[in-house]
Amino acid sequence: MSHTAKVFLSCFIGGFIGALVALQMTPMFWWVGMIAGFAIGYLAYEFNKVIAAVPKAWNKMRNSFPKLWNEMRTLRPDAVFWRAWGKAYLNLAGDLLTIVGFPFASLLTIMLWGNPNPIVFLFPLITLGFPLFFALFITPHGNVHTLKETFRAGGLFNLSPFRVYFWILPKFFLYLVPRAVFYHLPRFLWQKRNVIASGLIGFIHAVAIFSATWFRLIHSEIRLLCGVDGAIGAAIGFYFGNALIGGLAGALWGVLNYEILSIRVLKLVPKTQSFFH
Repeated sequence: MSHTAKVFLSCFIGGFIGALVALQMTPMFWWVGMIAGFAIGYLAYEFNKVIAAVPKAWNKMRNSFPKLWNEMRTLRPDAVFWRAWGKAYLNLAGDLLTIVGFPFASLLTIMLWGNPNPIVFLFPLITLGFPLFFALFITPHGNVHTLKETFRAGGLFNLSPFRVYFWILPKFFLYLVPRAVFYHLPRFLWQKRNVIASGLIGFIHAVAIFSATWFRLIHSEIRLLCGVDGAIGAAIGFYFGNALIGGLAGALWGVLNYEILSIRVLKLVPKTQSFFH
């Protein structure tokens, strides 16, 4: 594919999607579509290079923190951990789904719509998601026996509806949640303030290294041109109320900019890359 065709396609995609976004926004925020058009047009040009730059930027970021990366690798869960986690999840999910998920879903839909609704299946899915993370955090690493004892001590095996509705749920919402939010969480944040601050700074530093490296690898004048013309196409599409017009306007404007401004006026690109060469 010629460079002119790449510019045409990138600007069309940017203008089209940007116009779609702008048309979905309220008139006050139509400019969000221009931002979307710029970003998509910028990234769509030679998209394969955008993807290829990701692992390079990741390796650059990883090599900047070798000690931290080696420590993170030691935290990878092993097969024993996953077996323990699987047993914990199945026990929790089975009990919560039958005792909490379907009854709550049926009650909720009847209260809202007067009769069972297809959305009744959403709450059981959420119910299945809760033990997914809960089991992950409470699974003792590499010790299945300790895991079982933990569950038995907490009364999480052989749950009964009476125990769930009249003890576990009231205790959870009326005591455990307020205590965690208003006592344990502030105390934890204050005690670990230095660790949290250093971790946040390190995270920002890592993201900055990744972003800067990725940007240096993919940026070019032609890519910038595609972004600008994608934004222009989005604005035109919003003005005419048609995303297709926005895409075509962005594409045609991008080709004109590329062939006339970039090649013949500013000479940013050699004439050999022109469609008419």
